Order: sequence, then C-alpha cells, then structure tokens
Amino acid sequence: MTVLNYLRRICSASGLPDKLFLRLYAVFFAASALEIRLARLRGIDPIADWKEFVGGVNILVVLFFAALGFIILSELFRIYEDSDSAALIVSSVWFACEAVTKSGSFYFAMGAGAAAAVFSCYALSKTGSRPKISSKLCAALIALTAAGAFLFVGLTSVYKHKAFGTPCFDMGIFVQTFHELKTSFSAVITCERGEPLSHFYVHGSYIFWLFLPIYALFPYAETLLWAQPLFAVAGAIPLWLILKGRGFGNAAKTGFCAVYLLAPALLMPCYFSFHENAFLPALLMWLLYAVDRKNIPLMYIMSALVCIVKEDAPLYVLCICLYFLSEERSKKRPHGLICAALASVYFVIVMHRLLKYGEGEYMTSSRLGILMDSPDSGMIGIILNVIKDPARFFSLFFTENTLLFVVETLLPLMALPLMSTRLNRYLLVIPYVIMCLVIGSNYRYAADIGFQYIPGPYCLLIYLSAINYENLGKGRRYALLSAAIFSLVSIVALASPKIDYIKDYREGKEGFSSSEEVLKAIPEDASVLANTFILPHVAQRKEVYELTEGLLKEGFSAENFDCYALSVNDPLTPAVEEIISAAGYQRVARSKGFTVIWAKNAPAGVETD
Repeated sequence: MTVLNYLRRICSASGLPDKLFLRLYAVFFAASALEIRLARLRGIDPIADWKEFVGGVNILVVLFFAALGFIILSELFRIYEDSDSAALIVSSVWFACEAVTKSGSFYFAMGAGAAAAVFSCYALSKTGSRPKISSKLCAALIALTAAGAFLFVGLTSVYKHKAFGTPCFDMGIFVQTFHELKTSFSAVITCERGEPLSHFYVHGSYIFWLFLPIYALFPYAETLLWAQPLFAVAGAIPLWLILKGRGFGNAAKTGFCAVYLLAPALLMPCYFSFHENAFLPALLMWLLYAVDRKNIPLMYIMSALVCIVKEDAPLYVLCICLYFLSEERSKKRPHGLICAALASVYFVIVMHRLLKYGEGEYMTSSRLGILMDSPDSGMIGIILNVIKDPARFFSLFFTENTLLFVVETLLPLMALPLMSTRLNRYLLVIPYVIMCLVIGSNYRYAADIGFQYIPGPYCLLIYLSAINYENLGKGRRYALLSAAIFSLVSIVALASPKIDYIKDYREGKEGFSSSEEVLKAIPEDASVLANTFILPHVAQRKEVYELTEGLLKEGFSAENFDCYALSVNDPLTPAVEEIISAAGYQRVARSKGFTVIWAKNAPAGVETD
C-alpha cells in the first residue's frame, strides 16, 4: 500500500493520468517535427523522399527523445498546470509547419492545418483558465511577427529581382513609370503598351505622386519591392488600435494581428513584382480605424487617399462609408453619406477620363466583359444587366476559377466574415464579391491569391471577422485559434519555396553580376528592346520596349531601336538576332546569361566573352 500511495502521489504531482494523452500527443508531434527538421537539414524531404526518410529514422533515438520530452513536461507541470496544453498546441503547429514546408500546396496546408487546429482546440479545452498574455508580450509578439513577415517577403522578393526573375509586367512598367515621374514629372512610358502612353491613362494611380519623394531618395527597383511588404504589415497598426478600442483582450489582439500578418492573401501578392494595389492594405485599415472610432477628419483623409490608389478603389470607400452610415446613430452619420457621394463622383470623373483619353474601355471589357451583352455596354449597361438578370450575376460567384480561391481566403478566417445576421455588415463583402469572385470568373488573376486583386478586399474581411467575433459565443476563442493556425500553416506552405530565390541568386551570382554590369553600360538615352525578364533592369530610361511574340509576328525594323538587350535563354532571341544581324548590328557585349547588341561602338570597359 505504501508503494501504491507513493506512486499515486508521484502521478498526481505530475498531472497523471488527467494529462496523459495531452502529454503523449505533445511529445509525439514534437519528436516527429524534430525528425523532419533534422532530415531537411540533410536534404531529405519527408514527402518526396519518404523511403529514404523512413530508412533514416532510428526508432530508438525517437523513443529516447520522446521519453525525455515526457519527463520534462512532467516536471513543468509542477510549475505550470497548463504546460501540457501549451506544449500540444506548439508541437502540433510546429509539426504541421514542418510537414508543409517547401510543399507550395494549399491542399496539403489545409489538411495539416486542420489536424493542428483540432489538436490545438482540444488542448485549449483542457486548460484550467483562459490564456493570459501581458500587454508587453502582446506587443512583442505582434512586432516580431510583423518584422519577420516584412523581412522574409522583402528579402526574397529582392533576390527574385536580382536573379532576373521579375518580368516587364508588373515590374518593368512601374520602374519606368517612377523613373519618368522622377526625371520629367510625367508618367509617359513605352513598355506598357509598346508605344508612348501615360500610365495614368491605363490606371488612375495618382497615389504614385505621394510615394515619389521616397523613390526620389532611393531610385531603385528594390525600393518598390520593399515598399509592398511594408505597406502590407503596416496595416497591423490600425488593426491593433481597432481591437484595443473595442476592448479586445491581449490574447485576442495577438490572435487577430497574427491572422492579418500571416495572411497568404496579403503576403503572396507581393511576389507578383509591384502593383499600385500595394498601397491599399495600410490605407484601408486606417480608413476602417477612422470609421470604427468615428474619427471624421481621418475618415475624409483616408477616403481621399484610397480613392487615388486606382480607378476602382472608390468602391472600397463607397462600401465602407455606407456601412458607417447604416451603423452610426449619432450626428456624425451624414458624413458617411457625404464620403460615399464624393467617392462616387470621383469614380465617375476618373472613369470618364480613362474612357475618353485612355484605356478605360479595354480595362472594363477585359474585367467585366462577362456581364456585357455588347462591346459598348459600358458601366451603365453592366449595372442594368445585373438588375435585369440577377441570376446570371449570382452564378458567377462560384465557378471553377473561384471555388479554390474562396477556400483559400475564407478558411484562414474560419468564415468569420459570414458569421453575422446583420445585413448591413455584408456591405463590406461587396468588394470581395465584385473584384474577386465576379471578375475572377472571367479574368482568372482576380481570383488568385498570388496576384494583386485580393489584398484590398481581404482587409475588409479581416475587419468584418473582428467585429463578428465580438458577437460569437463561448466557442469564439477556438475559432480565432484555428484561424491563426490556418494562416500560419498556409503561409509556411506557400511562401517557404520562395526562399529558393536567395539560393538561386547565390548559385548564379557571378553570372547575374556580370549581366548587370553589361546592362549598365547601355547609354541612358538609348532606346532599348529587351526580353521581359531583362527589361526591369534597363527600365530606367525614356524608351524601353518589351520583346513579345506579337512584335515578331507583326514584323519590325531593326533600326527602330538603338540597342537590343536579349537573353540567350529566351526562345524569341534567335529570330531577333537573325533580323538585326542582317541589318548590320553587331554583338558587342555578352555575359553568362545575356547578350547585348549595339548599333554602333562598344562601350568602354565591357568585355565580350
């Protein structure tokens, strides 16, 4: 009996048998995650190289570390009763992240995230009290997550560019646009449409003028690439202020900021080079903060800034301000109507300008052509067609193009944007429906989290998730924990392969560096025809054109360009070289990856290999 009593006391002091399964699950996931990490360090993938992975697992070593972990957790229980729950959450999420690393598969992330969420919610249900996070720890976790997201996306994006992985669309056109804004205060560029045309006649991106001073100080393509993740993570500041103003606890603030900062829908578009929509996350979150806190002056300022991002951006302001109008019951309510009206007027003016002088008709038909019954329907015709045949409009929400996109965007939010019976809140879903689902049913890029159309609508969905979260019952903390886990596992799966950009650059650094030197030797006043991946590196000039298959089919005169910057790996290069060689052009400089053709004298200091 004495021995049995002693064993009972030992078990009780260690939290057994109540914590047995929590502890076993935790050590299993931790040991498995550690084994995967060690295998990856040896260059073995647990999925692709599973036979080699299994053959390299020493079960006795695994059991030893599992036993050691079990003992450690047993001792920790004496200090902190919920140590087993915390360990299971951390270990299951760690295992899921290790499993999906470098996979690039959202499907796998969905399954691994679901498993981690189930075990984590189980662990949370076994805690004796609600998790408590101090204000300092909350701020530190958010700051570290923001810094990590910014540095990872910024560095990998820059290395992608340095390794000549950014194309004319959407990198070269913006490098040339900012160069022209800086040098001549004009947005007239040549590489966007193959002829001199102001970018402001393609898109109403007047926000560029406000960013121009930054670019003037740092006139490099890399400046644009660093700006994107900066504006993305900067939206966490107003989000944190919104949550604080609504009385969210530190745990909830940390969770929602993590969901925001780790959202694939906000970070993955940064890899599609650069786009004017990069300004939207920070501006929209500040606009939502102004509306949420009823800060009228800030609401007007942010509404104006959002409108000048792009010609379709007034839709965000219209929906947000109509939401404010329907939600507010004080004397400040009319300001929502005024802002909405001003945004609508601005939209009409900008679209009229683009339709009359620019490419508004082309952009409208390419995006919303699926709702046009004739080429000249215009915006009025589109609106009338929706009213006449709403069934057609609703049928576009869920198509083959958009179904995966819906899961990719709503699953990391645990469908919280839809968890409300207050119809006025669905005003904030309208940009997501129109800009992503409807347009994406025809224009596939709009329903792809790898492109730039989702960050704006996603900010509204995150805000809607937060305000709906307040009205949920006791299970809401499980929803937020699951959302944070899905966001983390998804971004690890999708973003981790991007680290190869750094590896690719380092392996080919000599060739990339020599290519840059060759390209720098091209006179600044020379007109250049370049392959799409070379163009961003020679775009800081008045005349630079993209070599396309259409240009070759149309035929062109070699004398139209002073210089040709051609990649030896591009299939279009041989045909061009044949034409310009016959016209008397000579190859005067060559690097490992590129050939530069000059019309006249070779530049000093450039060697031909």
